[in-house]
Amino acid sequence: MMVNDNDATDIDAMVAQVQAGGREVYRDLVLAVQQDLRVWLAWRLGQAELVEEVLQATLVAAYEHLNEYECRGTFRAWVKGIARHRALRALRERQRDRARRADVLDQALIDCRLDALNADAEREEREVALDRLRACLAALSPAARRLVEQRYAAERSLDDLGRELGRTANALAARLFRIRASLQRCLQNDGGR
Repeated sequence: MMVNDNDATDIDAMVAQVQAGGREVYRDLVLAVQQDLRVWLAWRLGQAELVEEVLQATLVAAYEHLNEYECRGTFRAWVKGIARHRALRALRERQRDRARRADVLDQALIDCRLDALNADAEREEREVALDRLRACLAALSPAARRLVEQRYAAERSLDDLGRELGRTANALAARLFRIRASLQRCLQNDGGR
């Protein structure tokens, strides 16, 4: 199956096939995500042999736990979460090995990479939350979405919007309150997925 690099729907379709017993499709799934995953790991680990070791461990672990994944368009983030844990484990193992040999420079590099991976985890959580918010915004009616964009992205006042739309500022405030409540429900339901 040919996959667009950014098509989460195609990737989820492959995951569903593998979860249903189509193990041969896992090869296509790996081909769809491995380069992105390899680059992601290389940026964080810096050592080619460690990147390949963690990449292979990640792909095996992803296969072993694939039935735990819920198809909702977040497979790349899910597999990167596994990679992050595998990378942390590999770096900690190297950290223990280096500590035994007292290689100060290597230890400093490992400590720096561990800090970067932990910071990446926080950044990825924010990215997932933003993706969920984008999905919820996309589920709004076009009029509601435009009102949210004008009020919050363009930072327009309620009075200004009211004049343009022929409504009172109070009516717009009430409408925005209902829209925010709708967005909150959507976010609580995992981005409407």
